[in-house]
Amino acid sequence: MKKYETHYGSNSLKTWVNMMLTGANALKLPKYQRSFVWTLDRSKKLIESINEGLFIPPVTYAMFTGAQDVEAGIYIIDGQQRLTSILLFHLGFWWEDGRNILEEDDEDIVANTRGTKEWTFESIQKIYNTLKNPSVDNLRKQLEKEGYFRIESMTSFKDGKVDKKLIESAASISKLVDDDFLANHELGFSYIDTLSGNSEDGKKLFANIFRNINTTSVGLSHEETRAAFYWIRPKLVEFFKPDFLRYCMVAKEKLDFARYLAIVSPIYDAYLKKESIKNIPSASYSAIARGYANKLNVYVMNYVSDIVESEKGKRGLAASRYMENMPKFESAFKTLFGENLGRYRFDNSAVAETYLCGLIFWVLFAGCRIDFTKAFTLKGQLEKLTAHQKSDDKLSGIRERLKQSIELFEGYVRG
Repeated sequence: MKKYETHYGSNSLKTWVNMMLTGANALKLPKYQRSFVWTLDRSKKLIESINEGLFIPPVTYAMFTGAQDVEAGIYIIDGQQRLTSILLFHLGFWWEDGRNILEEDDEDIVANTRGTKEWTFESIQKIYNTLKNPSVDNLRKQLEKEGYFRIESMTSFKDGKVDKKLIESAASISKLVDDDFLANHELGFSYIDTLSGNSEDGKKLFANIFRNINTTSVGLSHEETRAAFYWIRPKLVEFFKPDFLRYCMVAKEKLDFARYLAIVSPIYDAYLKKESIKNIPSASYSAIARGYANKLNVYVMNYVSDIVESEKGKRGLAASRYMENMPKFESAFKTLFGENLGRYRFDNSAVAETYLCGLIFWVLFAGCRIDFTKAFTLKGQLEKLTAHQKSDDKLSGIRERLKQSIELFEGYVRG
């Protein structure tokens, strides 16, 4: 059964910029969309390609009629990075943090800073629509007041990580992107018209299209790919990626909380049947992620999908119950790791598994409390277990650490 029709065409860059800023046709971003992540250099190269008449992948967007938890409007499914680059270069500003000024091959710096501040063009859209006299010139003045950086004035940033030649080149290219440039250059589109009047069907369709699109943009992380599902059930976002853990890191990557939920979940299901950790057969541990060696991300994706797409199914209902324990889990996490957990970093995934799996099992899933009057002893045992742990994504290692973590935390459960 055909679920949608696709219409193709092109808009002038002027039309795209207008759609990004204001009016009834102002573009929106689904909540699953990642932040703006392109570097200044990549954005500059896009403008150069447009100026040279080279092919640019079209923007994909669609009209969504609205639902109880999602506003009606025109949503970008793919193309945010391209459109944002055009807008920024037309305005002559770079967004406030400045992290994307870094070269893409500076992996250590990008890994340590990526995701520490989320930003999209919707921030500029909000500023524009609060102006008493909306115009591009007034918008530029307001952006400067709010801490955005004029491209030509960017001379120094954190740790001095700025390529002055890049700045000069970007500033020169930015001056090309005036009103005439916008009027005389076009960017294609594919417009998706859903054939179903059911809003839930529309949300699922958009989310799946987003996941399946393959473009020249920066590759999606596993969490960013799964985020398309979260738009279907926004209430579950806090379960899969708790806000209080948003800055937690594992080595140089953001903590992927859903990964640990997916690992622990089948053992907790087995525990509910056996009513005792000791009675859980070794086969239950051996079955975790079986068939997903070297592709654990797919296993986690299927776990998330199963919960999201079956809201009233077994796992969907369980997730709703577990969410009631999230405040208790947050309190336990803060007690164990300290109030400065916003910058907490696990050395590697093996260490994170040892610390988190038992805590998730007993507090988030089982709803128990940990006896933190013995916190010093608990921390000592965890440190002893993880003292020599190295990064290891072999399933046998994951299963063993899961078992160790659950059994260790069991000794500190208060009920």
